[in-house]
Amino acid sequence: MKTQRTLLLILLCLFFTVMPVCAQTPENTADSAETLTSAVSALNETGGTIHITKDIILGTDSSIGGFEPDSSITLDLGRNTLYIQNSWSFKNITITGQRTLIMLENNADLQLDHSTLATTAENSTAIKITGNSRLSAEASKIEATGSDTFGINAVSNADLTFNSTLVSTIGGSSTAIQTKGSVDAYFSEITAEGAGATAVDAGEVLLNTSVVSPEAENAVIADTIAAPKNTGYHYTELDTLDGLPDSMVFKITDKDTGDIRYTSSLPVCWDTDTADITKAGIYPLSYKLCPDTFTPAGAAALLENQTQRLVVIDPKKPFIYYDAHVTENTGSYSLLLRFHQPIQSFGTPTLWVEKDNSGLWQTWPSEKITAAASNQYNLTGLEAGHSYVFQLEAKNGSINGDSNAIRITLDQEGNPTVTQSDMDHGSSETKAVPTTAPKVSVEKESTASTVSNPGENVRTGTRESLKSESTLYLQEMGNALKTVSSYLNGTTPVSENVHTGITGAIKNNIKGGLPAVAALSLTLLCAVTMLLVRKETTDVKDE
Repeated sequence: MKTQRTLLLILLCLFFTVMPVCAQTPENTADSAETLTSAVSALNETGGTIHITKDIILGTDSSIGGFEPDSSITLDLGRNTLYIQNSWSFKNITITGQRTLIMLENNADLQLDHSTLATTAENSTAIKITGNSRLSAEASKIEATGSDTFGINAVSNADLTFNSTLVSTIGGSSTAIQTKGSVDAYFSEITAEGAGATAVDAGEVLLNTSVVSPEAENAVIADTIAAPKNTGYHYTELDTLDGLPDSMVFKITDKDTGDIRYTSSLPVCWDTDTADITKAGIYPLSYKLCPDTFTPAGAAALLENQTQRLVVIDPKKPFIYYDAHVTENTGSYSLLLRFHQPIQSFGTPTLWVEKDNSGLWQTWPSEKITAAASNQYNLTGLEAGHSYVFQLEAKNGSINGDSNAIRITLDQEGNPTVTQSDMDHGSSETKAVPTTAPKVSVEKESTASTVSNPGENVRTGTRESLKSESTLYLQEMGNALKTVSSYLNGTTPVSENVHTGITGAIKNNIKGGLPAVAALSLTLLCAVTMLLVRKETTDVKDE
């Protein structure tokens, strides 16, 4: 009977000790810059929501320059505001609320990157600026819903720059952007819906492939050209072949001067699986705008006109480019052949050529080869109406082996078509030309954008801070069970048992938020249980 009663007490002790682990679901809250930083750190890898319980001032500590968690985090402000007094950045952050979300003070600058600000109440404002600050946003959304709302309200000469960003308001007399400074928009949309709504009220509005609705009277459509910064080629090495970038970068240049005004990026998802690429070469890339993302104005039409290729280089072998045009030269044609490495590194190079699919490889005459630069050959003597496959063989240099092969086909008028060939001068066999790999979306983390204080941004979160409390409880309960076993064998003193077997579990309960009174009760319950077990064991031995 005593044994049953003692076992029941042990089970009750275990039940009430473990129960808080299962029942406890602590809410992430913050009421200061310190507690907000800690909360963001704790959710760095998992993401989640943090409830802001009062106004918070950010930027007073110059060692902190922003929040850039690895996973998306939502800051629910309610009717509270984040006051920013120094240069700051948000990345992968969503901020919601019903009043002014962000107040920029003391000429503080703000950068948004893949972030969303959304306010949903009358007379609310997503971002309010009181000084001559600068605001830049990339791949972000700034939204306000309700009458008399503002997306961005700058009471002074704040300059605003947008890249692939949406700024919108919905509601009567709402204003998407108001500033005495300038608005420079690239691949962006600025819209305002509702009676008496205004899209942009600014000192200067410059639009580059962007849309403003309703139209702004002083908006200037920039006379620019947008072209891929990488000229359509993405470079990687065979031994480090991995995923593709999650955006396509464009440079926007002034038509008159040729100066680069801005470098913009568009989110794309690639339909090429790099896992199927096993040799060096130039492969076609299939891509599309990523689904479920904001599509910048003019992006679809711009992307349709771009040809993208993946250049896979074997750094241990020569590699030929074919991005130069074939030009006419006294009745024949010449080709500018470009290499990834300097020609001097090839030692004793031999340029092989196969003509008109004959399967016969010969060396290209040396008198028809001229070094045009450190990594270029100028080849002369090509004839209209014929095709050529070129491959370079390098010996006795720092780089040895056979390069990739390229085919140049000239029609009767000498117009060239240049493609990759899978032929090899060491074999008379003609192999199939590689085709596009199976369609599989490949995603990769974008490179972090440059921010106002890149060295000061907080990359919050540690693995130790995210360790499961449940694991700690189970470890401590294991220690407690070992102690009970020692008690039954009569090998552990009472004081040592209470200290080692129970204290750890109680400490964890208190850390996890269990009230001190409940923790004390559990301590007493477990202590009494242990004493009863010891007493019963002693009685049994005496009998």
